[in-house]
Amino acid sequence: MSWRRAALLWACVLAFLLLGNQALADSGSGTLLFPSATARAEREASRTADQLERSLLLLPDVTAARVQLELPAHDTQPLDEPPPVARLSVVLQLAGPGPSDDDVRRLASGAVRPPLEPAIVIVRAPKTLTRAAHETTAQVGPFTVLARSAGLLRATLATCLLANVCLATLLLLERKRRGRRYQKN
Repeated sequence: MSWRRAALLWACVLAFLLLGNQALADSGSGTLLFPSATARAEREASRTADQLERSLLLLPDVTAARVQLELPAHDTQPLDEPPPVARLSVVLQLAGPGPSDDDVRRLASGAVRPPLEPAIVIVRAPKTLTRAAHETTAQVGPFTVLARSAGLLRATLATCLLANVCLATLLLLERKRRGRRYQKN
């Protein structure tokens, strides 16, 4: 093994030992080599919220659902304090009347483990058309764009085509010039 490879390997080992789990957590994988209890609890809360969102989407007239779940810390708690409460926020986008609040509360409280009595806030948002849905579209070649931006797209495409024609012409002229130079020699 060359000294360069040994130095690179030694630098990698030192970086891993110095940075530890934080480098793995920041790498985008979202997992630690040795996850802490807090990290496991956060991952479980995220998993529970995702499962609850998927369950809510199965209810009639629900077109979109967002769930935010905050579980209490699992630390030791004194006996004189009230038990911890999980907090749950549910935002539903509905295409019709949708499920009742009691149905959503039953579904949400059954999803939280351990079975704590969650404080649930439900927000209902009727399905509305966005601004882009009201606007008309235009076809520019293979592209479908908003009608108001079709002119700009056509101008951009024409400019790019003109630039390519100019570059191709310059390339042909340069080849012709070099061909004459080689014929003279």
